[in-house]
Amino acid sequence: MTNNMSDKSLFFTSRAFFSSIGISLIFSVSKTNYWLSMIIGVVLSVIVLYFVKNDNVKIFKKIVGFLLSATSMILLVNMGHTLYLNETPIIVLSILPVVAVFVLTKSEKKSFIKVANLFFIYSMILFGLKLIGLVPHLKMDNFLPDNLTSIKDILCGGLIYTALSTTPILYLNDLNDKTTTIRTYLISSVTTILVSLLAIGVLGPKEVLLYRNPEYIVLKRIGFLDFINNVDSFFNFAILLDLLFTSALGLRVMDIKDGKKLIFTCITLLILTCTLSKNNYILMYIYYNLPYFFFILLILHIFSNKLKYILKKNL
Repeated sequence: MTNNMSDKSLFFTSRAFFSSIGISLIFSVSKTNYWLSMIIGVVLSVIVLYFVKNDNVKIFKKIVGFLLSATSMILLVNMGHTLYLNETPIIVLSILPVVAVFVLTKSEKKSFIKVANLFFIYSMILFGLKLIGLVPHLKMDNFLPDNLTSIKDILCGGLIYTALSTTPILYLNDLNDKTTTIRTYLISSVTTILVSLLAIGVLGPKEVLLYRNPEYIVLKRIGFLDFINNVDSFFNFAILLDLLFTSALGLRVMDIKDGKKLIFTCITLLILTCTLSKNNYILMYIYYNLPYFFFILLILHIFSNKLKYILKKNL
């Protein structure tokens, strides 16, 4: 991968899982001190990204790549079905994003870079419009500190942010250019923190806990774009893009050269998505346990060189 590609794709992978499920989790753990948790999470992530090498066991990286791709696609389809097209059959809703992932995976690096750059600009424009539209709805009382939140909860929230925002980068992105990596990660984190601030500032610390996707709820408050039908869906499309690019990157790191194998992999992805994205038990399991799974993957990556040594010694 080129540095340019790594730069833009990293923006999407660092936001995908936290924006889709982590934002409500960190509110439930850290309450109004969520911002402190996120700052701690960013600091920990920068340390990890600076010191840890992108050096995984190849077969392990392929397995994790597919798992991240499948998880992203399941969350994407479930979000699309729950928030936008709840009367559309899951199979119909799953085909389009899987085909898009197939095209992105099969495309040349230059083509992927162009698409990533285009949607990066789109996401930043949406972010700017969110700020303009939601700042007037902020209530300063919603930012009063919560003295009931313990240091343990704040640290736990920080680890949730680190796990969800950094683990996908370590497995899916090129980290050779540390300066570019950290700069792009910080841009992504600033957008995520400010969107979280808008969510709690508009809804309040109690109401924000009622929703799995509080960002989607606050987007309904934007009034200066009333001429756009379903303006909330227009803005929330950025989260779907994050998940779509993450799913594509998961398959790209598998480095599938054979076209037939890639088609088979995408069909498998489609079957898993159709089967699991409508299973509420599976979805709730992902929602509550994904940070723990990502944290384990993070630890495994940090000690990947030791793992490679053990595997070589025993094989």
